[in-house]
Amino acid sequence: MKFIKRNSLILVIVFFHIIGLIGFILYPERFTGLSYVNLLLSVSLLIISAKQTNVLFYLSLLSIAVIGFSAEVIGVKTGYMFGNYHYGKDLGYKKYEVPLMIGVNCSI
Repeated sequence: MKFIKRNSLILVIVFFHIIGLIGFILYPERFTGLSYVNLLLSVSLLIISAKQTNVLFYLSLLSIAVIGFSAEVIGVKTGYMFGNYHYGKDLGYKKYEVPLMIGVNCSI
């Protein structure tokens, strides 16, 4: 059963990446704003496929997301660590000029 579950999840992620690639090639203006969907899908599959989903697992994901988000806030505000940069609107809602999805990105 684990083999089927694992392969099914791999097929889902491959399918979405192929659709995304085709979409970016044919309709980049429509697909650019959907990057957050890929991030949400990836973290969802990570959680679904995890062997152990105890409190420590979820605390680890949350800690990584908070630390990553905090590092990005410091980077955007000060230019320290990564140089001067900013985020556009494609990753959704921002707090302190950094999309919340950045934390999700760091945790996957």
